[in-house]
Amino acid sequence: MKKYLILLLSFFVFINVNAKTADVYLFYGRECPHCAAFEKFAEGNKDKYNFNVISYETWYDEENSELLNKVIERFGDTKAGVPYIVIGNQRIIGWNDSKIDMFLSIVKKNRQKEYCSIVLDVINGTNECEVGTSLEGKVEVPIIGYVEPEEASLGLIAVIIGLVDGFNPCAM
Repeated sequence: MKKYLILLLSFFVFINVNAKTADVYLFYGRECPHCAAFEKFAEGNKDKYNFNVISYETWYDEENSELLNKVIERFGDTKAGVPYIVIGNQRIIGWNDSKIDMFLSIVKKNRQKEYCSIVLDVINGTNECEVGTSLEGKVEVPIIGYVEPEEASLGLIAVIIGLVDGFNPCAM
């Protein structure tokens, strides 16, 4: 009985009670269906993944539109639409179900470390925050993370996926 009690208590050691909340800046348009899809996703998952959404409507608010243009310029994008989602020093343009894993990965990184915020940098008129690498067009590989498909070693990826796939905890 003591073994089971100790095992049960050991699970609580790995729970991070002081998890930091990530700020997610959403630039959206009022009638935009992709923006509404992101808002629905965020509303259902913000407590689960510990993030806070700060929204800026850009189609009918000129100040928010100017802020979005400055943020877009700061990221070096030539053009972008809504939803334009900024988490720390990284951004996601547009929204669909295929971007959920990328979004959650960025949120997780921003909760674990102290990242600067491009949006706050632009609002405050400072230039302290360095733009992070974009995950757009990259592929997530277990253990390695996101990689550029052209730069990835096919052999290495095959070995890693084989190891992950071959791991069977029931056989131990």
